[in-house]
Amino acid sequence: MENSSAFSLTYGPLGIAFENGTVIGIAEEPSLNSVVIWVDRMNGADVRHPAMDEDPDLFEISATDSEFAGALFGQLIGDKLIALAIVKPRSMNALLSALPSEVGLCFSFESGKKFIAGRGLHREGGDFAVIEYEKIPELTKLEIIEEPMFKT
Repeated sequence: MENSSAFSLTYGPLGIAFENGTVIGIAEEPSLNSVVIWVDRMNGADVRHPAMDEDPDLFEISATDSEFAGALFGQLIGDKLIALAIVKPRSMNALLSALPSEVGLCFSFESGKKFIAGRGLHREGGDFAVIEYEKIPELTKLEIIEEPMFKT
């Protein structure tokens, strides 16, 4: 794996910080065939203990790290989130159809940039990825649907 892919493709949760100090976490939950989301901090106060940035089992990689994060993620800082969609597979076998199978969250920004935090979107590294929409293989894009949660 290239160093610049570490932010996107290494194992661990994604933390997204908002202007008001709220931080949400996103990670995969294989037993649900889904990604899960939680509030890590609310208005700057810890909700999860320990908060992700204080968890000794996690190694933080900043979106602005020029060596370990692709350029897109640093460019999103300060960009306005305008839409969020749940990503689901178009088809599933009987076993997976009994699970939530919300395999990703697609974030769309005012600048036109998009990324998905999800599982099964690439062929490198671990299963969970934070991946630029344009870097998802075209065949994979055909296998998923996006169900809008909100749009401004």
